[in-house]
Amino acid sequence: MAVTTSARYESQERLNSGSWSTIHDASGTSKAISGKTTGTWGYRMRACNVAGCAAWSGIKAVQVTRPPANAPTGLTAPDSSATGSYSVA
Repeated sequence: MAVTTSARYESQERLNSGSWSTIHDASGTSKAISGKTTGTWGYRMRACNVAGCAAWSGIKAVQVTRPPANAPTGLTAPDSSATGSYSVA
């Protein structure tokens, strides 16, 4: 959402409670983001003009959960069971 009299917008992100990094510093009000690692990503932004920048917005958090890279190995199970009971490990 554009702010009246703003010339540009700054957006920052951080992973979990890490340091903030600037990911956007331009006149546009949106930024596409992809390829993030697992964790909680925090985002904040502020509007700026020739007189300076406003305070940072509140933080919006996004939880990213990526699937495991590989299936488990070493799966064992019996070929048959005479009782209908068996263990899989």
